[in-house]
Amino acid sequence: MSGRGFQVAETVTLKNSSGTVVDTTHTIQDGSFEFTGVPNDTYTVTSKFAKVTCAEAAE
Repeated sequence: MSGRGFQVAETVTLKNSSGTVVDTTHTIQDGSFEFTGVPNDTYTVTSKFAKVTCAEAAE
């Protein structure tokens, strides 16, 4: 699962459909981030400045 449009070095948190934090990461220079090894589920990605729901996951 990955995304773009965030600020550099922003903390991004991944929560599963139960609201449990699954992982956290930081954005890189272009504002992108990536979570790897994420099982199929519905996730919410949150950050300090934005809240988005990702509908795309890589297996």
